[in-house]
Amino acid sequence: KIFDIRTFQMLESFSVRPQVGKDDIVVRSVVHTGNKNRQLVYGAKQIYVFEHESKSSEIPRMAHIPNHTVLACRYIRTECMFLTATAKEVRLWNADSGALEKTFTNLTTSLITVLVVDDRKPCKMFLGHQCGTITVASIIAGKVLRSYSKHVDPITSITTSSKHELFISTSAGGRLCVWYDLVPPIALRSVLPKVKN
Repeated sequence: KIFDIRTFQMLESFSVRPQVGKDDIVVRSVVHTGNKNRQLVYGAKQIYVFEHESKSSEIPRMAHIPNHTVLACRYIRTECMFLTATAKEVRLWNADSGALEKTFTNLTTSLITVLVVDDRKPCKMFLGHQCGTITVASIIAGKVLRSYSKHVDPITSITTSSKHELFISTSAGGRLCVWYDLVPPIALRSVLPKVKN
């Protein structure tokens, strides 16, 4: 379902059903693209394109990722590309043709738990890892720019600021860190909230 975030009214609803003779589609998430009539729907190992105005009953498959489950899919509006993250790989795809452009295998040695895109120029990605570290990498070059490590538990979320060079990370152990994304990396604040029983 697609909602207007200002009025909370449902604008549209669509369903993704298994097709006869094809793999079932297990929907994990829907990713909005720059085109208001086009959404990327990703499941376990496939990414499908849903065209709102399409008269066809078949949902075209954009990409197939064998051997790994897609953990995250993020659209990069400034490049008309999208990224997918699997266990230890990040792949860059053309959003129009569905062609695989690049595969990055050298960004991490730990399992990826979070993928966030900052599509301001120069485009970069933030990767959260199972071991508690955060990697910032160039999307175009696929090179690690910086690494951050204040967490000891798996990273659960990363939120970037569009106006400032700040980002916030949280981990499974409850720690929240506010980072200044500069060289060398600076942790402005690290908080481990006390939980009362």
